[in-house]
Amino acid sequence: MEEVGRARWKQANDKLKPELVVGDHFIMFSNLARERAAKDVKVLDRQYSHLKGLLGSPTMDWVEKVSLYVFNKRSDFVEFVRTVESREVEADTISSAKLSGAQPYVAVIDPLGGKKEEPAPKRKTRSKRGEDKDSPTPDRSLAGLMTEALGTAVIASAGDPPRWLKEGIGTFLASQVEPRSPYYRQLRQAAFAKFQQGWETKAAETLGGSDKIAADDLHAVSFALVESMLLSELKQGFPTFVSGMLEGSGKLDEMLKKVYEYSTRTDFLDDTGNFVATRYGGDQ
Repeated sequence: MEEVGRARWKQANDKLKPELVVGDHFIMFSNLARERAAKDVKVLDRQYSHLKGLLGSPTMDWVEKVSLYVFNKRSDFVEFVRTVESREVEADTISSAKLSGAQPYVAVIDPLGGKKEEPAPKRKTRSKRGEDKDSPTPDRSLAGLMTEALGTAVIASAGDPPRWLKEGIGTFLASQVEPRSPYYRQLRQAAFAKFQQGWETKAAETLGGSDKIAADDLHAVSFALVESMLLSELKQGFPTFVSGMLEGSGKLDEMLKKVYEYSTRTDFLDDTGNFVATRYGGDQ
């Protein structure tokens, strides 16, 4: 695995030699300070346990560690995807993952560009003209980005789940890792806006994978749907629900009735809509 990992890294940038940090379930290739890398690998090891709780064995009984590639520069990440996956990435893509098959991996761009983490959320800097201005730190943490990519990829590799469930689970797990990130506040605001426009219609479009809803809005509603389930009484049956949904989006009504005893999908939309209205309404 280490040999393959180094070879992949070299394809992205043959001028940089990666440092390795090995955890229980992951091996990180990066140029980060060792202490920072070790801390983030431990975070991912904990997320492994959370995902195993959702999926159970044998899905999470990996025969080899997952490689984590952390690139300080976007250009190296783009070259990694181009050479390893033989595809081009969108301008806003910051992670990629492949967990099916041999030598599984997660690749991300470090939001700090390899720099040391700052303890404060923002710091004051002075411009060339001498005036003070805010220089906010990145909205996302490396641990959050890796968790989101891992969670989405794990669910995707386990079967044929709908997009909303993959994205929703990955983003929810990341929100637990970096709860103070404004990224999730923005997602909740976007989901609340969809509630105001008509939750039953907007959420139904997301559940059905409609191309009528923009990707950013679909992401926000997906996160809201999963968060509403995992932060309510629906949490208890969620692993069973996920297991059934791995067979495809067509299982939704069956699993809602079997696991939660909803007589119709509308009842589910009413409950999740009430959650969004109550929990997100004041998050503006």
